[in-house]
Amino acid sequence: MSQKIPLYYALSTIILSTLLVATIIYAWTEPTVVPPGGNVSASINVGGDSQYKSGALGIGGVFRGYSNGIFDGNVGIGTASPNQKLEVASGIIRVKKTAGTAGSVDMFVAVGDATSRTGTALCESSLGANDVDAVCLGHWTSALVESTCATSLANSRVLCVIVGD
Repeated sequence: MSQKIPLYYALSTIILSTLLVATIIYAWTEPTVVPPGGNVSASINVGGDSQYKSGALGIGGVFRGYSNGIFDGNVGIGTASPNQKLEVASGIIRVKKTAGTAGSVDMFVAVGDATSRTGTALCESSLGANDVDAVCLGHWTSALVESTCATSLANSRVLCVIVGD
């Protein structure tokens, strides 16, 4: 047996559904500007146009530039607050002509302790027994008075290089 739905139930359901849809449509407002239009930060996109970002940019993987790099401020490697145009904290700077170590020069600063050593000995001892090819380029006292690499000093600073094959 089928029951007939009274006409007033059917009409009231249709009218209420129509009012609900009309309310949803009326409540939606069209954006005033083209997306992203200020409601989200603009992303860095691919393309040939220059793009600028005012906040910090974090890179989780390798950062690789395919053109020239221009930095208006100081650059720090191993430090978050460099005080010079290029500041390398606790490391060796490698300058190389080609891939590998051939034609390369590694530069680093060795800082001595209370043991009196020549500049050359301080260069070699700061890298370990395997790196005996380190050469002293400059030797200074703790008061930054220049000395020779052959002079034994305690608490000195030495500019060292390792020349690759």
